[in-house]
Amino acid sequence: MPSETFKNLSPNKKNMIMLAAKHEFSQVPFHEASINHIIKEAGISRGSFYMYFENKEDLYMTLAEHQMERHFKFLFQTLKENRGDLFMTYKSLYDILYKKISKHKKANFEKNMLMNMNFHSNSLMIRENKVHYHKYSDQFLNAIDAQHLVLNTTEDLLDIIDMLTLLLVHSLVISLKEKEKQPIISQRYKRQVDIIECSVKKGR
Repeated sequence: MPSETFKNLSPNKKNMIMLAAKHEFSQVPFHEASINHIIKEAGISRGSFYMYFENKEDLYMTLAEHQMERHFKFLFQTLKENRGDLFMTYKSLYDILYKKISKHKKANFEKNMLMNMNFHSNSLMIRENKVHYHKYSDQFLNAIDAQHLVLNTTEDLLDIIDMLTLLLVHSLVISLKEKEKQPIISQRYKRQVDIIECSVKKGR
């Protein structure tokens, strides 16, 4: 987590640092990213960097958490557009995100973040997200139309969301790595979402 010193910086200076970090992490994978490049672009000293963050990983996770919060809001908006249908929402998300990420031929932080999702992958879990995004997670859960689903507890619903999220991320990563197979991967992903839905539907 960033230090209180970083949190107390002016919004403009914080934004300059985060933009420099996003630019660097968009150019190369995490392990190749250079702190020297970031501090040079941000206009800060190496000593200042370590007053703000413990290390490169700390900076990356701060930036990734900001991005995950945006994704969480986008997920909530997509759910509302699909009238609370959780499974239709996740099928829509694949098409939207693949189109958005794959169209960028050059620097793309979202693509690099996705391709490095094994890096602290617990951040994908809604139970983890509830800690960071509690303002949105309860709204999200309440917006799901679960009346046709066999669910005994909220934990059941959280498990379904976690399964769908991991399946979505896995399918997007494979699609980006093997673009020639993307149509097949897309079909398989949506079929797998249908299987999960059928397994929890009433009257199955």
